[in-house]
Amino acid sequence: MMVRIEALWQDEAGTQRSSAGKLEDLSNGGLSIRIKDPIGVGSKLTVRSHIGNFPGTVMQCRQVGRDYVLGIKRDAPQEPDGK
Repeated sequence: MMVRIEALWQDEAGTQRSSAGKLEDLSNGGLSIRIKDPIGVGSKLTVRSHIGNFPGTVMQCRQVGRDYVLGIKRDAPQEPDGK
């Protein structure tokens, strides 16, 4: 799968950060991305791409060569409140 993404998150100091990368895998429950910057486990982020925006939580971050591969658990979709 060759989809370019942008990961958006806040670092430990509260600074907004972004990193370009690639989508490695996508499922209903999560996704895997490859970027140049590490993001701490437990961090909330949004992954943006031309196929959609995917908010979630970093569950795994491991270094592979010069890149970092992140496993992300997708947030549950918001249910309409019926109004």
